[in-house]
Amino acid sequence: MFSERRIGLVCIGRLEEQKDPLRFLDIVHQLGRTLGDPVSATWIAPGDGSLKRQFLDRRKALGLSGTVELIVGGSHSATREIVARSKVFMLTSRWEGLPLSALEALASGTPVVTTPCGEIGDIVSRSSCGATFTDDTDADMSLLANLLNSRSAWTTASSNALVTASAYSEDAMFDAIAQLYATVATVRSKCA
Repeated sequence: MFSERRIGLVCIGRLEEQKDPLRFLDIVHQLGRTLGDPVSATWIAPGDGSLKRQFLDRRKALGLSGTVELIVGGSHSATREIVARSKVFMLTSRWEGLPLSALEALASGTPVVTTPCGEIGDIVSRSSCGATFTDDTDADMSLLANLLNSRSAWTTASSNALVTASAYSEDAMFDAIAQLYATVATVRSKCA
């Protein structure tokens, strides 16, 4: 599975300040310098955004036009296929809740590396299915490099991603809600 993952990094998000696509480019650039080789990366945007021009200009200025692909639009199934062909799903958001795109990445066995925003950072840290960025750029680059280049590190994170995603599956969520309703019904009948 590791060797079949042809894309290094992938992110899904609007080209807007919240998702911080410019940080994505900066990280890809820094990682390439750390590794001594360019890193293949893909940003998938559901549509145009206010930072599209800046994204394209920064990509060119950093010399990433040949290694960072921007996909605007596309089907959900095509997006899922790209994520499943990627080694790492990178979330560069400035603020976030619990992004469905990250959960879908985990469900495909793709480790997630995220900023410390929202619940996804806690989930990733607790379950060892990726990592959360720190304020230490060298440590962050080392961590990303390890996930991209170490079959063992990637395989462990990927296996943990699949287990973690199962807790957020449709069936798991349905069971949790059904159990909550049953508890409420029991408590309510005792109060009546």
